[in-house]
Amino acid sequence: VIDTIKVEGLKVDDPDSFKENGFFELIKAIRDIKDKEKKEAKNGKREAKTIVLNGSGGYKAILPVLTIVGQLEGMELNY
Repeated sequence: VIDTIKVEGLKVDDPDSFKENGFFELIKAIRDIKDKEKKEAKNGKREAKTIVLNGSGGYKAILPVLTIVGQLEGMELNY
């Protein structure tokens, strides 16, 4: 199952929104996913899953954020 989450503010055509909201919303989305996963696994709803951040070369501006958040949160990052 693949979930898609739209992150508000990650728009290349609106640099102000990108730097003022996009980065913060991206970090929040990643943490929300991790927290939800931990909670569901802890409650016995299902076995814990590995969360992998999959950065792409098409959107280079978010790679540093994904890398730092992945390291701080102990998440795997693929490029």
